[in-house]
Amino acid sequence: MSDTKEKEVFHSRKFLNPRSAGGLAAIEATVTLHEGDDSISVSAHLSLSDCSRKVTLEFDAYDYGTNLKENLTLLRERRRKAQLLQETIEGYCAALEAAYTEMEEKLPAKIEVAKKEAVKRKQKRDVVRL
Repeated sequence: MSDTKEKEVFHSRKFLNPRSAGGLAAIEATVTLHEGDDSISVSAHLSLSDCSRKVTLEFDAYDYGTNLKENLTLLRERRRKAQLLQETIEGYCAALEAAYTEMEEKLPAKIEVAKKEAVKRKQKRDVVRL
């Protein structure tokens, strides 16, 4: 039996909400390489939590014996999974930024309309009270 060496390749934990928000939301990611004399594996986890909900995605890769083709296929599939996640998050962030920008541009006019409507409602209530 051989000794297994662990090498932390990546670790990050970030809180997503500002302290003033009060709710706990975080993202944590770890990638660890495990290597023995005759084996090698990667444990990789990405966790997202918000309030009481948590989801963890696993990207682990283990060597499956001496079948090189099977091992390379597994690694290709794991890489693709991570790439799809990255592409989706990048697209989501771009769309979210565009939506926030549009909202920011339209917000002053919407607030003015809401203020005018509030004045009209108040005037109607004042008339009804007479």
